[in-house]
Amino acid sequence: MTRDGVSAPDGTAPVSDGILKSDDGAVLDWLLDREPVPGVHGLSAFLQPIADQWREVVLRVLFELATKQNVPLPLLWLYPRALPALAHLSHDTDGNDPDKARQLLDTLAVADVPATWCVIAPGYEKDLIDTVRRAGHELATHYDALSDGCHWGREPFDAQQRFLRELFGEEPVTNKNHYLRWEGDTEFFEWCAQGGLLMDQSKGASKTGEAGFNFGTCHPYQPVAPNGRVIPVLELPTPTQDLHVFAPEELAAPLMAAAERHHGILHLLFHPAHIDKPQVADSIIRVVRTAQERGLEWWTARQISAWERARRQVTWSDYRSGPEQTQVTLCAHSALKDATLLWLCPKSSGQAAVDGASLSAKRVHFWGFPFEAVVMDLAEDSAYTLRLRSEES
Repeated sequence: MTRDGVSAPDGTAPVSDGILKSDDGAVLDWLLDREPVPGVHGLSAFLQPIADQWREVVLRVLFELATKQNVPLPLLWLYPRALPALAHLSHDTDGNDPDKARQLLDTLAVADVPATWCVIAPGYEKDLIDTVRRAGHELATHYDALSDGCHWGREPFDAQQRFLRELFGEEPVTNKNHYLRWEGDTEFFEWCAQGGLLMDQSKGASKTGEAGFNFGTCHPYQPVAPNGRVIPVLELPTPTQDLHVFAPEELAAPLMAAAERHHGILHLLFHPAHIDKPQVADSIIRVVRTAQERGLEWWTARQISAWERARRQVTWSDYRSGPEQTQVTLCAHSALKDATLLWLCPKSSGQAAVDGASLSAKRVHFWGFPFEAVVMDLAEDSAYTLRLRSEES
């Protein structure tokens, strides 16, 4: 990132503000890629994760071809227990007001969900930091390259990481940049990887009129360096900020629906600084309840990172398909509890076996196709032989 981006022509997203940030590098079109937010006159947002849609086109073609040729395909589903999607709350502690932090803690206790607290230096007092941790929340970092005396660069980034690591008394794995600051290309991802951070949340919307999936996805992804090397950091975009302050609560519904439809992650950011404003606390509880009713679970960024990394290490081998059954070997390098194994098999009998032990498969539908699903625990450094019988057998 070397210069300001182009602001939205309708005035709702003045990204050209003299501050370099991730959204200055957005490539989606203000007119073609946004759509009106239902129930909110005059506000458009990026309501479709376009990159995810293109990926699903490829998946659907593959599944259709396999179905036509009656080729059973095994897959490891994205989440445990066949969850349709996930949800995630993050909180940037700008201002570090202890009273507002406690008020937010009380709200989260009512909602009964864990969250990721992105703490900006100098942070809260140690007792309050410990309270956040004891409540089951994740302590993450909030790199500040915007406030007076804070600059963009590897040295100040490392210095803030060291300070916050000592304050936390543990190694953080997640970061979000204050004001979504960004400069250069993928160098920042390299800083994260070299500093032990596993997930970043700095790609997102800093202005209301660009809320939504302005980076095209609701899934965590690994960035690629200019030379084509995959950088070992996961990026989970931040599609919107404080409902009722940054954007109307009506925005939550289409974002949630899109995350569910494309089996992604609904990420909502709420600053403790706004928790005492009208409707903010209530909106947190409402959106949490609604997501849960739709079958989504709320995870911290640490949980998401651990699961996603373990899932990506699973491999398949020794695939054999015959008229009576299909067999394949699955190897897991890290443990995955309640992993969901899918079979795309139109002629399946619904009877599956893992290492000879029979399991009852359940019919589920993803990406518009029916799958047989088996839920099981995968142990670290383990291999399993899966078999699925056909209807004829």
